[in-house]
Amino acid sequence: MDRRSLVAVVLGVVSVACATGVLERGPNHPPAVVELLSPGDSSQLVGVVHDRNTGHAIPAALVIIQCTCLAGAREMMSNDGGAFGFRDLPPGKYTVQVLFGYANVNRTVELAPATRMRTDFRIDPDQRFTITVTHVFDLAPGIRVRPDLGVSAAPSDAFT
Repeated sequence: MDRRSLVAVVLGVVSVACATGVLERGPNHPPAVVELLSPGDSSQLVGVVHDRNTGHAIPAALVIIQCTCLAGAREMMSNDGGAFGFRDLPPGKYTVQVLFGYANVNRTVELAPATRMRTDFRIDPDQRFTITVTHVFDLAPGIRVRPDLGVSAAPSDAFT
């Protein structure tokens, strides 16, 4: 697959994400609220996961944070009230991902030193995001995408 085709696929995925509301702001994605802590305190990232349709808290949603400032991703499940909280975090640009049911929602936040950032999520557990492959193409050397097999990694001559 050439670079233009790959860009077209990525733009198509982003377009579908925008059309389904995955990337929208508004009532389904409340703004983050930042509280200053005492100087020298480590930063925190907290929030609550709610069902977009009912407003109820969602327990047992998987919340994952990633930042180049961390040694690896951190994850936890939201509690019975839908709340999650990560403490002792260095400042940096974090990606916060919430997974529950069919929902997979991401948000990027900038965490400053000595702050507690609250970023709540309103998700639709039944929201499905799919990509249908209709043509065979090589994603990279040795990785081929086929409609009947999905993504497969094998020597390119294995598909002929």
